[in-house]
Amino acid sequence: MARLSERDYLAVLGAVRRLNDEPDPQCLPRLMLDVVRRLVRAESVTFNEINPEDARQSCFSDTPDLDTVMGTLGDPWSRHLGEHPLIVRSEALRARGRTLGVSKISDFLTRRELKASGLYHSVYRHLDTEFQMAVTVVADPGKTVGIALNRKLRDFSERDREVLQLLEPHLRTCYASAMQRLRFHRLFDAAHDDEAVDDLQHLGLTRREAQTLLCIVQGKTNEQIAVELSASPRTIHKHVEHVFRKFRVSSRAAAVMKLFSHWGRSRIT
Repeated sequence: MARLSERDYLAVLGAVRRLNDEPDPQCLPRLMLDVVRRLVRAESVTFNEINPEDARQSCFSDTPDLDTVMGTLGDPWSRHLGEHPLIVRSEALRARGRTLGVSKISDFLTRRELKASGLYHSVYRHLDTEFQMAVTVVADPGKTVGIALNRKLRDFSERDREVLQLLEPHLRTCYASAMQRLRFHRLFDAAHDDEAVDDLQHLGLTRREAQTLLCIVQGKTNEQIAVELSASPRTIHKHVEHVFRKFRVSSRAAAVMKLFSHWGRSRIT
């Protein structure tokens, strides 16, 4: 185990603070790449979403020139995805409910073996990459999300690995939190969808009850809903009671969560 310096620990703490600032989900890949690059030197860092089942990958790099090169490697990358030692082992461990953790290609292949592979000749040779270290952020069925650090001349050290091991759980928490917020925003947007009222009527609500519930999602009071629907507050109060009874809940928050649970299964991908 490498001995980390006080400076290393302080750098990791600073990185954790940045990850805990609830970043915009759309900016998350860029933030994670910047955080990792500040901790471990690399010639390029990439944020990768991979579907091993059909060999699809989307990749975002902190180096524009690398993004350009990778954009031309679609088919070769897909063909050789099954040769990548980190991806192969990550999938094998995921099937057993485990994750690979922070690993290097050199944990499994020598430099000579990598350079003799189709993966190197078709992909990494064009990216000037001979050494790679990666950290898994998500390892779900059908989807692996990870961050890869790339070098050409020198392998990553055990100090580099240990620093990323300290950061790894925080990267996962940050990603999960950001996806949760993104999911909520999509569900909230769905409340303004013209099809939402029809969808709720299929759950047993009347049209007015559905309209009332959608107003509740938007945070409106009974008085505000009454103005919007041209009804009396007393009538709206009755609609709310009916929604509670049909959804088997006792609060506005519970009704909203019940709705979001339904939409999470049927309307949001």
